[in-house]
Amino acid sequence: MATFFLTALVTVVVHNTAALPDATVTRVEANVERLFTGSGLTVTWAAAATAADGFTIHVMIRRQPGGGPGSESPSATGTTIGEDHSRGGVSFVFYERVVTLAHRYHEPVDLILAYTIAHEMGHELLPAPAHSPSGLMKAEWDGDDIRRLTTGGELFTGQQIALIQRAVERDR
Repeated sequence: MATFFLTALVTVVVHNTAALPDATVTRVEANVERLFTGSGLTVTWAAAATAADGFTIHVMIRRQPGGGPGSESPSATGTTIGEDHSRGGVSFVFYERVVTLAHRYHEPVDLILAYTIAHEMGHELLPAPAHSPSGLMKAEWDGDDIRRLTTGGELFTGQQIALIQRAVERDR
């Protein structure tokens, strides 16, 4: 993985409508920060965002899609809405689907939730279509993908890292 000396900053606001325990959210946030370490991106967490925060991503953790975005794909663990992510955007994560995926592959729910949030953040940081054939931005993960992600496999390609840096720097 490429090393960058430049560190970009993105603010993330978590809207915990699934009512997960604070300790769970804190562990997930720490895992998301760790996942973005190699990208040169510093993730900060806020209770609310202001225009001064620059590039801001809102993550809505919901129990289920509830007929909203993402409900048409029964395997989707999250979705990102909108086309213009030049200053951030809004993503939804579906907690019950994350739990199902984590249990299927015998991985900690907190970790799979962190990967899902990071994946949805990737949609806001990368140009469309952001999905890739492998890594964190693969459209759907199978057991091999989960194993690679959890054992130190490449999360983002060098090209994706450069695009993430540009997206956040453009907003400065």
